[in-house]
Formats: sequence, C-alpha cells, structure tokens
Amino acid sequence: MPAVLCLGDSHTFGKAGAAWVLELAKVFPNARFLNRGVNGLQTMNVLWNLDKSFNALGKSVAVPAAVTLLIGTNDVLRSLAHEGKDAFGQR
Repeated sequence: MPAVLCLGDSHTFGKAGAAWVLELAKVFPNARFLNRGVNGLQTMNVLWNLDKSFNALGKSVAVPAAVTLLIGTNDVLRSLAHEGKDAFGQR
C-alpha cells in the first residue's frame, strides 16, 4: 500500500478548515495517508521536524509515494502582525 505523507499547518491538520486529508483517503482507499499537520506551524517548524515526520511512516516505508505540503499561511500572518504591531495580524 503506497504511503502519502501530508505535511503542513492547520490546513493540513483539518480542524480549523476542511479535513481534506480524510477526503483524499476516501478518494484513494488503497493508499495510506499520514497526517502530520499541526495548527500554527510555520515553514521553519515543518523543516525542523522533517526527520520525525518521515520516521513516523515506519520502517516498512523507506520513501513515501507522495508528499503534500501546505505551509506559509502562518508565516504571512506573523509577518503582518509584526509589521502592524498586532498580535493577530489583523487591524
């Protein structure tokens, strides 16, 4: 069974938005999806945790068949918050 590693923030995690990883699993029932999305992650957090994410696939999977990556939203929001001196990036 091919493994798909899904990396990202809340968009991948699926609680703050649509649970699209669950929808992928319905469309591709012969694949195993590992959801490594975490609310609030920035790009650097995903990079720092790459080894843990790949190791979470288990020893039976040397390389995933595919990797999805949805990141950057929190980076933009935090940049806007910093520039506007607003903790939430909104005015």
